[in-house]
Amino acid sequence: MVLNIVEMPLRCPVAPLEFVFLADWWFTQQGIRDKVDIVSVTP
Repeated sequence: MVLNIVEMPLRCPVAPLEFVFLADWWFTQQGIRDKVDIVSVTP
């Protein structure tokens, strides 16, 4: 999974990190976290 932030500044700079943390939690709950790479990209 790639989370790409295309422009700065963000209105809520914490929101992308919260999304990544929730995705990590969800993949862990599904038992597939070891099969998913999570990458956050910013300018």
